[in-house]
Amino acid sequence: MIKRQFLENVFIEQHEKVPIKLWDDEDFVWNAVQWNGFNLKYASERLKKDKRFIIKIIKYSGYSFKYVDENLKKDKKFIMEIIKFNKSIFNYIDHQLKNDEEILLNI
Repeated sequence: MIKRQFLENVFIEQHEKVPIKLWDDEDFVWNAVQWNGFNLKYASERLKKDKRFIIKIIKYSGYSFKYVDENLKKDKKFIMEIIKFNKSIFNYIDHQLKNDEEILLNI
């Protein structure tokens, strides 16, 4: 119930009213991203690095990839794995990978 009350703040774009610990809660962040992919911006660093969680997010919102950990944006193996779910992540991967032939073949 408490999470839902704070999620309503996300819906009305008052993310600053949400306790920091909720931005480290997978269910809460998942619901926030479903409302608006932009909300991954506020997720904890732990969640932004969690490959399993990011795959779930990217399947729903490729735009959210903009806010994942910078190391994931450079991880070619990870990019190759998730680009098949949402090709729009190409816009947010590390610029050095944008010329990689293997990645380009998967777009």
